[in-house]
Order: sequence, then C-alpha cells, then structure tokens
Amino acid sequence: MTATTGPPFNLVYQEFSDVADISQSVQDLADSVDLAVQGLYDDQTVGAAKPAARMSTTTPLSLPNNTDTTLTWPAGSEYFDNDNMIDNTITTDRITFTSAGIYAVSLRTTFASTAAGGGVRQISYNHSALGVVARNAQLGTVSADAALSTLVVIPCYTPGEFIQFSASQNSSAALNATTRQAQAWGVTTL
Repeated sequence: MTATTGPPFNLVYQEFSDVADISQSVQDLADSVDLAVQGLYDDQTVGAAKPAARMSTTTPLSLPNNTDTTLTWPAGSEYFDNDNMIDNTITTDRITFTSAGIYAVSLRTTFASTAAGGGVRQISYNHSALGVVARNAQLGTVSADAALSTLVVIPCYTPGEFIQFSASQNSSAALNATTRQAQAWGVTTL
C-alpha cells in the first residue's frame, strides 16, 4: 500500500503494515531522504529570510525652529533586526544596509502640538550614496499633534550604505518629535 507525505512535497512512499518488519537499511534510507528534503525546504524558506530591521521610540527629541535636524534613536529602541542593520550605541541616527538589495524603508514621526503656531512639519530621507531621496511635509496645527509617515523604495549597491532620517518644522519655536519609528526590509537582492 502507498501513501504520500503531504504538502509541501507530496512524496509517495511504501506503507508497511507492520513497522517492526521494516529492514534497518530501508529505515536509514527513509531517514536520510527526510533530512535531505527538510534541509532543502529550510534553505528555501527559513534561510531565505530577507533583511529587516525596525527601531521605535517615544523619547522626545527637540527640533529647533527652521533647522533640518537628524533624527536619533536611543539605545534599546531596536524592535527587531535580522541582519545587524541597527547599532543604537554608535550610530544612533541610521539604518545601515549590510546586504546589497532593494529595500522598502518607512518613517513615521509625530510632532507635538504647539501653542506657538501651526507651521510646516517635514520629514526626509538621506541615503549615503544617493543623497535626499524623499520628503514629506504637511501643515501642522496649534491644538493637535501632526504625524508624518512615508515609504520609499531604494537600492543598496554596496553593503555599508545607509539611510538617515531628518525632520524640520517652522512653528516659530522649538518643537518636540514625540515618536519616531523607522524600518527597512529587503524586497529583493541585487
């Protein structure tokens, strides 16, 4: 009688009615095939995880009026990182790509409400090899927080390239960036 292993491989095998009657050599072969197939499957799924990292903080960062300020994240703000792209002890202002590829990068920053006036809130991305690759701006309000979020897709041709994030505002006084979340994940390799 035959049976199949089921997804994802659906391999056909001979079923024995009495497990005790299976010769040791047949069992050894079955175990070897099982290990080899599982290894191939793991290489294609688990081992192929794309690089990904995220950092997030609610520690306020003061932004002077009319000054583009590089955003930073304190130690311990790393949420996850499967490719060593974040180092919040030495380079607190960036995600460094350690593998060549195409990356989707997002940034979300919330600006505190202000009594000084509305003004414009702006966030931007600065790629080490390409310069400023994206900006997002909106009119802030006096009575409510202004939250800016944007997503860009950028290439990393050489491991070690990085992306920094910055913010600016012109509400006529210093203003806090109250939350900051940045993440990057590999879309494909080059």
